[in-house]
Amino acid sequence: MEVNNIFNFELIDSYYIKKLRRNNSDTADKLCLDLDINKSYLYSVENGQKKLSEIMFEKILIYYHDDYKKDDQLFFEAYDLTIKLYESLLFKNNELLAKYTNEFYEKENVFAHSRAFIFNDLISAISNLFDNKTSTISYMNEASHFLALYDGNILFIYAIIYAFSSNIYKDYKNVGKIIGDIYNRCPRDNIKSSIKGMLYYQIGKINECDKKPIEALKYFEKAIDEFKDIYCIERINQAKIEIAGIFLDLKLYVKAENWYFDALQEANKYNYQRRKIACLNNLAYLYFIQKKYDECEEYVYKAKEAKSTHPDLNYYLAYIAYLKQPKKQARLVVYELLKNEEDLYTQRMLKMIQGFINDNQKQIDSFFSKTKKYLEKFDDVIEIKELYKLNIVYYKDKNLERYLQLVEEYHNILGN
Repeated sequence: MEVNNIFNFELIDSYYIKKLRRNNSDTADKLCLDLDINKSYLYSVENGQKKLSEIMFEKILIYYHDDYKKDDQLFFEAYDLTIKLYESLLFKNNELLAKYTNEFYEKENVFAHSRAFIFNDLISAISNLFDNKTSTISYMNEASHFLALYDGNILFIYAIIYAFSSNIYKDYKNVGKIIGDIYNRCPRDNIKSSIKGMLYYQIGKINECDKKPIEALKYFEKAIDEFKDIYCIERINQAKIEIAGIFLDLKLYVKAENWYFDALQEANKYNYQRRKIACLNNLAYLYFIQKKYDECEEYVYKAKEAKSTHPDLNYYLAYIAYLKQPKKQARLVVYELLKNEEDLYTQRMLKMIQGFINDNQKQIDSFFSKTKKYLEKFDDVIEIKELYKLNIVYYKDKNLERYLQLVEEYHNILGN
C-alpha cells in the first residue's frame, strides 16, 4: 500500500462504521438485516473498497444513536496532540507529557466520536508507555487497525512506539519486519526530524541485535544528524554511546574509546547521569579486556563514585587485586566484595577469582562451568569469550592439559 501525507476522510468515515458496529457487538448480518443493506456492499465499505453514501452513513449513525462529527479542526487537533505527546517523550519532558495527557483526557470522548478517533488508541499508548506496558500493547493492537489511515508522521510514530513497547533484544526479527515494512513503504520527504531521528535510532538497534554492525552504524549516524536539527542533545548522546558499543564489539578499541570519551564529556556537560554512568561502566570494561588494569581500576572507581551499581565492576576489582596484590590482601578484597554482592553472575565470577587466588582448581572449574551455563542462557558470546580468556591465562603455567582443553574450546567458539 502506498502511503502519502494526505488523509482520506471518506476512508476514515468508512472505518468508523466498522468500529461503531463492533463496539456495539453487532454482526454484519444483523446490521444489514435491520437496515436493509446489502451485505457485500457493507463489507466493501468497511474495508475501504467502496464509498459510503451520505444517506447510508447518516442512517447507520441514527441506528446507533451516535453523534459523529466530521470536524476537520478536531481531527487536526488530535493529530497535533499525537505529535506533541510523542515529542515530550523524545525530549523526556515529563511536565509537558502530563499536560498533553490531561488535554487528551478532556477531549478523549469527543475525539472518539469524530474523525479524530483514529488517533485515540495511539495517544493512549504513548501516554501509558512507561507506566503500564500491558495497556500500551493493548492500545497498540487497536491502533494497528488504522495504519492505512495514517500519514507518514503518525505511521513512523506508531513504529517507534511499537519498538519502545517491544523487547527488541528478544524479538528483533519480528519488530524489524514490522518497522521495516512501514519504513520502506512510507515517503520520508515531509517527516519531522524528531520522528525520523528516533526511527533511525530504532532501526540501528534492530540491526545491532541482528549482528549487522555496519548497517547499525549507518542508522545511528543518520539518527544523530536528525537529532542535531532539533538540538536533541540527550538523544544524540544516547546514539553516540551505541556507536561506541559497536566499535567495542568490533574490537576497534581506539574508536570505541574516542566515542565514549566524547559521549562522557557531553553527559558531564548536560548532567545526563544515566548516560555518564553508562560511559564510565563501558570504559572500565574497555580497559579490562585490553588488560589496561590501572585505567580499568580508575574508571571502576569513577563509575562507583557516580553511583553505578553495575555488578561487573566488582569482578574487575577482584581480578585486578588477584593480579597486583599479595594473596592475603587479594583474599580480603574478594571477601569484602562477596559479602555484599547480590548478583548471581558476579558472585560466581568472584568465587572463580577466589579460586585463582587460592590455586583451588576444583573451585575454579566449578564456577567456570556455572558461569558459562548462565551466560549461554542469554547467548552472551562476548562474555563467554572473556570468561575463557581469564581461565586460559590462569592455567597456562599451572595445568597444561586443562590449558590445552580450554584453548581448543575457545577456538571452537571463535570458529562459530
